[in-house]
Amino acid sequence: MSDSQSTTERVLEEDGISVRKSFSTDEFPVPAVTFHFESTRDEPVRIRVTDTIPESFPMERVGFHPEFESEHWTAYSDHRVEFERLLEPGETVQTVYGIRGDGIDPESFLSLPSVDHVPEGEPMEDVLGADGTAPVREVISGDRESLPGMDSTDESPSSDGSSTTDDSSSSDGSSVTDADAATADGEDDETVDAAAADAGDDETSPRPDPRPVDSAGTSPAVTAGSRESSADDADESEAGTDESETRTDDEDLSESGSVAAALAAEIRAGEIDDADLELLRSELDLDSDDADVEVPRSVDVRISRLQSRMEDLAAYSDALEEFIDEQGTASEVLERAQSRVEEVSDRMDDLEGRADEAADERAGLEDGLADLEDEIDSIADDLSAATDRMDDAEAQLAELDGLAETVEDLEGTVDGLDTEIGDVREDLADLDSRVRDVEDAGDDVADLESEIERIDRELAELEEFRERLNDAFGT
Repeated sequence: MSDSQSTTERVLEEDGISVRKSFSTDEFPVPAVTFHFESTRDEPVRIRVTDTIPESFPMERVGFHPEFESEHWTAYSDHRVEFERLLEPGETVQTVYGIRGDGIDPESFLSLPSVDHVPEGEPMEDVLGADGTAPVREVISGDRESLPGMDSTDESPSSDGSSTTDDSSSSDGSSVTDADAATADGEDDETVDAAAADAGDDETSPRPDPRPVDSAGTSPAVTAGSRESSADDADESEAGTDESETRTDDEDLSESGSVAAALAAEIRAGEIDDADLELLRSELDLDSDDADVEVPRSVDVRISRLQSRMEDLAAYSDALEEFIDEQGTASEVLERAQSRVEEVSDRMDDLEGRADEAADERAGLEDGLADLEDEIDSIADDLSAATDRMDDAEAQLAELDGLAETVEDLEGTVDGLDTEIGDVREDLADLDSRVRDVEDAGDDVADLESEIERIDRELAELEEFRERLNDAFGT
């Protein structure tokens, strides 16, 4: 055997069987433990893989995927699950079981499983039947009144001996299984025959073959204590019946043809000695005080499987009762659902009408938006033109600032000219006085006149220049 371990995977190899176990949180809707089985053997082999569930984790939160070999899984209340299947040579199988809950520690679910080889003589279907859930489904659907092994013990017997035998078997949940155990072992058959002979059975006709018993209709769990209680129940049932219904004469025995029926009749009638009865108990493993009696593996599996399924059925029944108490029957739920569907349909119609109105309004808004976009484009053009004009005005303003500086310079020049003109006038006044002074001097008159003309011309030019300045600047 060899095994290797990693953070999220465990691998186990034994006798040509490889088991790879891993933990996944995102591959399935819930966290799941995945198994990959591969057989490299040359012949088919049936394996039984047992995996342990942490004690702190509730078993009702463990489930199996219907698309991944769920029919081969069995969950037990003692925190373990078992997978049993026949692997063909070279076959690879993948299966999972899911775990529902928060804060799950993957390491707690990654312990190494145990792998056992199941002998071909002990297949699970031979022990449990092809479908162990069929009786439960029939009970739920109403096709069956109770589960196998849970039938009422007060069925009315018929008048013939064979009917009496059948009633005793059906009223005792363990009788059929006891018969199975007896007929399954040839040595037990011989013991029963010997015990019947000791009890004074005069039957000389050949004993018929054992009656085949359908495993799906038998009680799946039988213990020594239940066998004793079954015998007591049979005695109590006998106390309420007519002696005519339990005839033990040779005629009845020949009609029934069953040694077991005759033996049961003698036990009910109290015609068997205590020693013989004790011998029968010992040979049929009915001694509840014998602590060394080991329950067969098949019986243990059937008991555990039935307990698991009964727990599932009880949980399902409780959940169904709680659901019916809270939500009502299926018809009531359907009526409420239909009413809600109608309400939703009405609301959907209203919403569709409002959606159509909104679509029309949206179409109008889109048209208005198009017009608004055109106006915005026009305003943008006007704004661009105004910006250009503003730029031109700013340029003109800059030019006006330059002209203002020029005007200021000209005003300074004009002021200077005014000062000069004043000086000239003063000079003229001086000249006038000098002219008056020199009028008498004839020689200087011509010179003075020419000088005066020259000055008048200059004054005229200055006056003309001043007028041009006034015209130019509006002063």
